[in-house]
Amino acid sequence: MPLANLLPGAGDAWLVVEVGTPHREGEDLNCDGFPDTTDNNGDGVINWRDVEDLEEDPGESCLEDVGPLEVLETPEDRDDPLYWFAAVTPDGYPLAVTNPLIFDLDGGGFAPVTR
Repeated sequence: MPLANLLPGAGDAWLVVEVGTPHREGEDLNCDGFPDTTDNNGDGVINWRDVEDLEEDPGESCLEDVGPLEVLETPEDRDDPLYWFAAVTPDGYPLAVTNPLIFDLDGGGFAPVTR
């Protein structure tokens, strides 16, 4: 992965890298502060039409019925690393995060931000 576009042209910098399976976008349709519904009908918008048991617009901003949340499909191929991840962590999402990577771009030693 090229880092040049992520770093400043000079000075010092740090970078944290996060990798994993993309999370599904979800919305909080019942207003409890937690995502509860994904774009289940595939129209690009998460709204009442994605709720499994709703057939018409309830006309409310906070819904009583919500969901479901789309989950990752478990691969059937045992050669797929996600097959084994799913066996250990059902409905989980692989994720890894690095410690900050420090870059001394000007060669003068890294100088952290101080207060």
